[in-house]
Amino acid sequence: MRVESYHLDLTVDAPEPGYHGVVEIEVTDLPKEAAVNAVGLTPGKAQVNGKDVSVEVQENEQEWVLRGAPAAAKARLRLEFRGEASKQGLEGYYRSQYGDGHIFTTDFEPTAARHFFPCFDRPDLKGTFHVQVDAEKDLTVIFNTPVEETKTTGSRKHWKFAATPRMSTYLLYLGVGPFREVVDHHFRVPVSVALPAGREKDGV
Repeated sequence: MRVESYHLDLTVDAPEPGYHGVVEIEVTDLPKEAAVNAVGLTPGKAQVNGKDVSVEVQENEQEWVLRGAPAAAKARLRLEFRGEASKQGLEGYYRSQYGDGHIFTTDFEPTAARHFFPCFDRPDLKGTFHVQVDAEKDLTVIFNTPVEETKTTGSRKHWKFAATPRMSTYLLYLGVGPFREVVDHHFRVPVSVALPAGREKDGV
């Protein structure tokens, strides 16, 4: 099996720990009743190539088995899910002290992306990632790639990020919080530093 791409659309409840989302995964040579890695997440509706399948949660194996999913040369998996940030551990998506408040940040190495969203959480199964995040408008969302577009509606702000190159799941990063960003364009690629509000000069 080969992973082609992930399309991940998230809604985060920060400053509360909850979040929900949908991930669409494009793969080739999908085996019958394939399993994706997921742990500590609540499944919602699941589809393979537009047809509903059932999700069998196997917590000990850290997998969701897609029962009724046929083998396919090309397949698009669509998985709805809910999760909650960890308040203690430092893996997956967790809450961390940040100045006088908190931020939500991630650490997926080596196999903790499965704590955040359903995926094929193996370093050899690389794909491109297309990520969109909906959050409170006063918060900043940081991802691996530059922001392509933002749109504010009421108290919410939608962030769309540029696609990543092909990469492993453990290399993903997401941060949500009262960040201020300072960007330096003097290098071959822009360098962005995220800081607490009021400390922007420290990033220069």
